[in-house]
Amino acid sequence: MIHATHPEQDTTSRLMRLMKRKLIPFILAAVVLSACGPDAAAATVPAANSQATAEALARTMAAQTLAAMPTATSIPPTETATPLPPTETPTSLPSETATPEATATGSATSLPTAINRYDRPAPLLLVNNSDFTVDLWITGPAVFHESFKYDNTIYVPLGTYTFVAYVGKKTFSGTLFINNPDKWTLVFFNDKYNFNSP
Repeated sequence: MIHATHPEQDTTSRLMRLMKRKLIPFILAAVVLSACGPDAAAATVPAANSQATAEALARTMAAQTLAAMPTATSIPPTETATPLPPTETPTSLPSETATPEATATGSATSLPTAINRYDRPAPLLLVNNSDFTVDLWITGPAVFHESFKYDNTIYVPLGTYTFVAYVGKKTFSGTLFINNPDKWTLVFFNDKYNFNSP
């Protein structure tokens, strides 16, 4: 007895056999390769852990900076200026009957001191062009922590600083070399930052 098969059934069965022959080795290869790769759970670090680690790093850097700062030392005493002795000045024109009177002029005058422009702190304009509040830690000759949504200006002593900034889920870090008291600008965007010198 000969069974007649429908042409569509014949094509479908051949396709199924072909898929089984090609699909089984592919599935086995995928299973073997996935077993050799890293664990997916171990590869992802929760965002809270990375932010906490970065904050701990910033706090450690701030503590180390404070520990490395020089302590206050006493200044040795110096001689102070003594007032000039009183001088005699005539109160009237000399004549045979007039006698000069002595007046005391013992006030000391202070000389103006030169002001070095590099002794002044530099303004650092913090600009937030992101959609988030910026949480900024700056360490160096001084330590600053600023959390700002809008532009802000701080005054920093001259020197080299490192910073860590959290902008949304992004973390930025870098070095700021502030070598003059002119206005410096640190601008934050959603995906980058710019440090502009005067």
